[in-house]
Amino acid sequence: MLTISPQNDLYEETFRQMIFDYWQELMPKATVLETDEKREAYFESEFASGDVYGVWNQETLVGYIHLKIRGNVGGLAGIYIVPSARRQGYGKQLMQWMFEQYDQRGIEQIDLYVRRDNPTAKAFYESLGFGVAGYRMRMYRENGEVLPIILSSDN
Repeated sequence: MLTISPQNDLYEETFRQMIFDYWQELMPKATVLETDEKREAYFESEFASGDVYGVWNQETLVGYIHLKIRGNVGGLAGIYIVPSARRQGYGKQLMQWMFEQYDQRGIEQIDLYVRRDNPTAKAFYESLGFGVAGYRMRMYRENGEVLPIILSSDN
């Protein structure tokens, strides 16, 4: 059985390691992972707003969910289940929990982003009723120069 509770200590080592593992899995070529300083800065900005909940199976941290509300729009800023706990229904349970949280707050629109190279996630969200609303383009720049797209977290 899952327990979902506020992750009050974002700097707790187990949580931080799980997040870094997630980023490594999701975007191994991203510039934010190149140095400890860049990872720390990204960690700080990623969790600067919203509500972060740890997902526990008994005493073991198996994931997290990060919710953000802007006006009357709810957002799924992040969701992650560790590889060893996947395919056990935890993701669906988390999403149902998120729907309940937003229903209690009167939120009727929920936004999330899915990487174009992640058809499994896209299919998962579509199975829950989400549909494609648009595409987002991105450019990374440094000192006025466009960086190669290979540095994108979308590769």
